[in-house]
Amino acid sequence: MKITTFSFLAAFAVALCAPPAAAQSADAGKVVRLIVPFPPGNAADLQARALGESLRKTGLRAVVENRPGASGVIALEHVLRSPADGSTLLVASLSPIVIAPALNKSLPYDVVRDFTGVALLGFNDVVMLASPKFDGKTISELISIARAKPGSVRYASIGQGTLAHMVMASLAMELGIDLQHVAYKGSAQALPDLISGDVQLMLDGMPQSLPQVEAGRLNAIAILSKTRSAFAPTIPTLAESGHAALADVNVVGWTGVLVSAATPPALVKELNAEIIQIMAQPDMVEFMRKQRLQVYPPHSAEQFARQIQSELEGWRRVAKAARVEAQ
Repeated sequence: MKITTFSFLAAFAVALCAPPAAAQSADAGKVVRLIVPFPPGNAADLQARALGESLRKTGLRAVVENRPGASGVIALEHVLRSPADGSTLLVASLSPIVIAPALNKSLPYDVVRDFTGVALLGFNDVVMLASPKFDGKTISELISIARAKPGSVRYASIGQGTLAHMVMASLAMELGIDLQHVAYKGSAQALPDLISGDVQLMLDGMPQSLPQVEAGRLNAIAILSKTRSAFAPTIPTLAESGHAALADVNVVGWTGVLVSAATPPALVKELNAEIIQIMAQPDMVEFMRKQRLQVYPPHSAEQFARQIQSELEGWRRVAKAARVEAQ
C-alpha cells in the first residue's frame, strides 16, 4: 500500500532529536509488534496485517503475533508484560475488551485501568449464518425449529464471552428459545463444522463469512445492524423479521488499537494521530472495502476510551439479563 510520511519513529526516544538520516538508521532494527488475540483470518487479524504492512513501508520492522485463547487473556497479559514504549500494540475486537470483562470479574487485569485505547481501526457488520443442512432459512423458521425441539439447535462462537456468544445468548432469551453454545478458538476452526452441519448457527463478521455465503457454502439468515449492509444488500436485518423482540437490535463489530496504560500520554496521542492518518489513506480505505470493512471516522484516544467505558457498562447489563457467566 502507498503510505505518506509516518512519524511513528517519534515513539522511540532515540529518534526524537536525531536528524532524519540518523533516525532511520537508529530505528532500522526496531520492531513494532502487533498482538492479536485471535487466530489468523478474522477481522482483527486482517486489519493488524494491513497496519503492519503500512508500518513496514516506513522502514520499521512490524510483526503480527497471533496469541489466541482464554477469551483474549493470553494476548492482553502479554501486552501488559511488554515495555510500555509504543513498540507493542494490541489489535483487538470488542470481545476481549468490553465483553469478556463484562462477564468475568476475576480477570488478571482491569481493562479500563490497565489499558489505554489508542484508535479505532474499522468496523464490520455481523451476520447470522446457518449451515446449508439446517432447515431454518429465516428467523421465523429458526424459532419454530428451536421451539419444537428445545436444545437441538447448536450455535458456534469463537469463545466464551465473545460477541457471538453474548449476542446469541441474549437473542435466545428474548425469543424464548433454547440454543446450545459450542465454543471454538476462532472462525477458521468453527466454519468447517458449520458447513458440515455439526453446528447449525453462528454469528460472524462479514469479512470471514460473506465469501462462504457467496459461494453457496453457508446461508445468511440476517444482518444484526439496523440497516442492510452495502456489501450484501439482499440479506435482511433482524428487525425485518417482524418479531418485536428484535426490533431494536443493532450490533456491529469493531477493531481498535490499545496499549498498556503505562504508555506516556504524549505517545498515545502521537500514535492516535498516525494511525488515523494511515487509515485515511486511499489504498487502506480500498483494502478495507475489499474485506467488507469500513474505516472509523477520525476520533481522539479520549473518545475511544469513553466508548470502551460505555460499551463495557452496556455489556454488563446484557450479561446480567441473559444470565451469561464466564466459565
